[in-house]
Amino acid sequence: DWRHMLSVLAHSGVPAVNSVESFIASQDKAVEYGRLRALKKRLPGGFPLITQECYSDWRAATFPPDVPTVAKIGTASGGLGKMRIKSAEDWRDFCGCCAMQPQYFTSEPFVEWDADVRVQKIGDHVRAVRRTGKDWKANMDAQPQDEDVAVEPRWRLWIDEAAKALDADICALDLLVAEGADG
Repeated sequence: DWRHMLSVLAHSGVPAVNSVESFIASQDKAVEYGRLRALKKRLPGGFPLITQECYSDWRAATFPPDVPTVAKIGTASGGLGKMRIKSAEDWRDFCGCCAMQPQYFTSEPFVEWDADVRVQKIGDHVRAVRRTGKDWKANMDAQPQDEDVAVEPRWRLWIDEAAKALDADICALDLLVAEGADG
């Protein structure tokens, strides 16, 4: 959590490629998800966003989600603070751990995947990398089997619109390619 340092940069008016406000918002994944959910409603044809539930604390999680699900604590990223839940008992155990910390947590359906695609935008330059691996946490680290792929027009639209919604000149989206899905 770098908010304390980002707040000083915002206070000081230090210029940055992405706005300091976008960095501050990026420290709260629930705020970012809310912006992307608004984008999904606004964008013709929609925006592919996995449905997510958000719980203010462990007492708010009275009903377990459908399993399998993926639960994430707060603003954790890169696979940290993330757990695959396979049963109601796993959910209760996860909620018990969440009771020991002051952050919100989220759950979303677990997606069986063949690969994921990281779409990166830096200014007007957009590139895509297809990543395959064996770990269910697809975004943990770059794998030796990563490969550059052509950017599909819909991906370009999604990253451009997400960058606007998040006020970010540098932005990335991870797209899951569901197991057996046609693209």
